[in-house]
Amino acid sequence: GGAIGAKSIDLIAEIGSEAGDRKGKLAKSPVNLGNIPLLMNQKEFELKLNTYENEFSVKYIASLPFITDDAAFGLKLGWKWGDKSDPGFHVDEVMLYADFDVPMKAGPVDLMFSDFKFGLKGMTDSNPTLTGGFNASAWKLESVLPGISKYLGDMADVSVLSAEDAEISLRLQDFYIGASTTIKLLKYIELGGVKLELGKFEYTNKLLGLDSETVTGFAAKVNAGPAIHTTNCDISMQGAVEVAATNRALVIPGVEGNIDIAVKWWVFTKDFHAHGKALLGVQFTHDGDTIFCAKASGGTNVFYIQWSKRRGADVGSKKL
Repeated sequence: GGAIGAKSIDLIAEIGSEAGDRKGKLAKSPVNLGNIPLLMNQKEFELKLNTYENEFSVKYIASLPFITDDAAFGLKLGWKWGDKSDPGFHVDEVMLYADFDVPMKAGPVDLMFSDFKFGLKGMTDSNPTLTGGFNASAWKLESVLPGISKYLGDMADVSVLSAEDAEISLRLQDFYIGASTTIKLLKYIELGGVKLELGKFEYTNKLLGLDSETVTGFAAKVNAGPAIHTTNCDISMQGAVEVAATNRALVIPGVEGNIDIAVKWWVFTKDFHAHGKALLGVQFTHDGDTIFCAKASGGTNVFYIQWSKRRGADVGSKKL
């Protein structure tokens, strides 16, 4: 894809491939160790180029069957283009990947950890963020319903519950701690997610007019509700509760509801979308005013009731 601006033409491109498991059935790349031919099974390949966001990255994960088929390892490198005083590509991200199973038992629950990652992001800002992550799952469907594989085949080899893309981030300079994950049922049904941030971070709340604004404080958001994402069916009915205490706003609480349906089965096509947001909070403006407010939006308009000592009481609506 691409984007044309007033002063520039940007290129946005992304290509990649991913195998269904770590044995990497997509491709076999010949590798030589001296005169000995080896094989490297590709599990995942990803190439991204975004000149608008000034990002370029390459990610490659593969298994080494001459060692083991039960593990895959990889590397991701990201670059950014410097400014006029320091032109050229500079490494901005280095991420290591290791995909193997680590079983654990917590009482009656059988847990499995896999898809580990560890590295640094934001290296060009001389204030990098240390990032680590993993996937976790509990109970295989076959262990809960013995014999189900006779009817479902390989589809029965899924976890009943899983926490995917669990990630923890730490930055010491301009202190920051972040954690997030997505909870899924039977691999395909998304139940919700959690995101926590503490320290100095970018915060967005459209009802308060904050868009990726750097704040200091704490924010927590919990999503709940079913979501199914497949090739021909995309259904999401989720609600979210947010609490934030920062130097720009105090949200106690904020709620959000989203319904998104996109179904394409043969000649049948259906799309439906509905979104709504509301919050009770306190906003701290750049000119030193403190505004107590209640705001809600069901589309492009924001309806509000607010009061401050400097501005007095105000009731009305405006464009989001």
